[in-house]
Amino acid sequence: YRTSEKRDAILFFAGQFDGNDYISIAIIGPNIILRHDCGEGAIEDMYRGPLALNEWHSVTVWRKFCDRTQLKVDSRPLMVDLTEQFRFYKGISMDEGVFVGGAPSQIDGIGSKVGTSNGFVGCIRKLIVNNDVLLDTENEVNTAVNLQNLEYCNPITQTQTASQQRIREVDLSTGKLYKHGIREIDLSTGKLYKHEDSNNTTTLSDDVQQLQHVLKAAEFSGSSYIVVPAPPDIVDYLDLRFYFKPITHSGVIFCWLDSDRQLVVFVEQGFVNVQVAIGDEMVILR
Repeated sequence: YRTSEKRDAILFFAGQFDGNDYISIAIIGPNIILRHDCGEGAIEDMYRGPLALNEWHSVTVWRKFCDRTQLKVDSRPLMVDLTEQFRFYKGISMDEGVFVGGAPSQIDGIGSKVGTSNGFVGCIRKLIVNNDVLLDTENEVNTAVNLQNLEYCNPITQTQTASQQRIREVDLSTGKLYKHGIREIDLSTGKLYKHEDSNNTTTLSDDVQQLQHVLKAAEFSGSSYIVVPAPPDIVDYLDLRFYFKPITHSGVIFCWLDSDRQLVVFVEQGFVNVQVAIGDEMVILR
């Protein structure tokens, strides 16, 4: 899809008109929001934005039953959600197929289910569901039942989601590819230094060779921890960022809890897990 507006909008919806079952993908604020409900409560996954306007983006969703979802945007890292309490619920009932770019207003509580009732403003050029190509404008595939209501965007000549090839510059005096010198900036000084290629060796200036920085970091043994004061608004909001280098594949990285709520970030078998508990409800993101 591609859009030029910062606007909440429905990208995809499928489910019941009067019941609770549904799955939806929407743009809410700067983020991509995936929600689904098998009839026993909605599960929400947020892929954090913002995403660039006027550029093509791809959203890939994989769901197995009601306890496992995967969400990927463009070439960014894959997000995996495991929700153990819904492992016994298998399917999502759908009344009238899938809706792309919006959803009928007669769907009960569409705004509260998806997070918005707005239709999408922009272009959608491809839709694949379970390996079935339902929409592919480049190859003139369109299985929509309301073709008379569709308008096509301009020919797709804009920036693609894949990275662009580097420009190949030719030296007019030799007819060969032009070789650029490699320009690098040392972050500690802001000064420029240059690598010079000679007989497949690289030489650095004396100043660069002397710039060996030691990164200071707290080291943990597996039986140690530190305590830091939590900000007062951590109950309502948390933007957590950490940088770590594991020596083993398991261990707790961060833990916050009070009487009936907790948030734990831990590594287990090489995966980063986020465990959120409010009262008796617990969700684990993997």
